[in-house]
Amino acid sequence: MNRFYIKNSIPEEGIFILENEKIVHQLSRVLKIKKGEKIVFFNESGFDFIIRVDKLLGRFVSGKIVEKIKNERDSDVEVHLYQSLIKKNKFEWVLEKGTELGVKFFHPMISERSIKTAFNMERARRIVKEATEQSGQDKFPEIYETIKITTALESARTGTSLLFDPGGEIPVPFQKNIGVIHVFIGPEGGFTERELAIAQKCGVRIFSLGSRILRAETAAIVCVARYLT
Repeated sequence: MNRFYIKNSIPEEGIFILENEKIVHQLSRVLKIKKGEKIVFFNESGFDFIIRVDKLLGRFVSGKIVEKIKNERDSDVEVHLYQSLIKKNKFEWVLEKGTELGVKFFHPMISERSIKTAFNMERARRIVKEATEQSGQDKFPEIYETIKITTALESARTGTSLLFDPGGEIPVPFQKNIGVIHVFIGPEGGFTERELAIAQKCGVRIFSLGSRILRAETAAIVCVARYLT
């Protein structure tokens, strides 16, 4: 079933009416939803609401709520992904796939070898919204404003903090259910020696993902997946 986020409150039962031209257009023109088909709405309340469509008309969709389901797909592990800014399409790919896997906090960083120094916040929020809808989760990730790596390293004091670099320790401590974890991923070209020294000074452990040199976006998803799947 197709799934959509709405800001509106949703009744526990009975008839549901939504006025939203964009969603109605998606349902009627793109997905070709017909009377009698079911769709899912959620509003970050912790529940999914299954609606059997009765009418699709202009800006309105109406139907009957046939089921209310508790959403338990969000991870109990709180992953903060500190991703050095990389090329636009690759950074957006990290946002999308990271959200699907369960990252709830994205911290875009500027490091010494960063090529990019900014990103489109509005577009980034749209990407994580769509990934949340698609993956069935209830809560949207939070995307922070860009931060310098030195500030990021100094602020990651709670939980477990790990930075990934080809020259780091092996094996990587991929234990699950560790509560809060801060994951630091470098840009194309990796972290500098100065940044690695600051990380060690801040108590951030440095690990390698193995003998292969991975792209920044690949490393991010490999790390996140090991903690959230």
